[in-house]
Amino acid sequence: MVICQNCGKDTPEGKFCEYCGGSIQAAQTYQQPPPATAKAQVKNPILALIASFIICGVGQMYNGQILKGVILLVVMIIIYALAGWVALIVTLYAMYDAYTTAVKINNGEVVETWTTRA
Repeated sequence: MVICQNCGKDTPEGKFCEYCGGSIQAAQTYQQPPPATAKAQVKNPILALIASFIICGVGQMYNGQILKGVILLVVMIIIYALAGWVALIVTLYAMYDAYTTAVKINNGEVVETWTTRA
């Protein structure tokens, strides 16, 4: 049994009240949007720019975009880490090449350079 919203009588479940004919289906409720704030918080664009220049993503965090700022910061850390590894690999190659070339020169061997022969 369901209580009719229109007449208040108990009526069998269904679409309409058997006494008044009113709808007894659950009433739909609509959520009202929150009232607009008087004025959004003012952000300083120059400060946001400088903050992102100093540490990537901090300007977005300042603007309230926390997830976006964290993602940018993590991406930059990964890029710097990868670039660091690439730089280390190039440096190690340069060290090996410089050492072996010096040994060859000291032994009187002909060493080819990228542009001319030494």
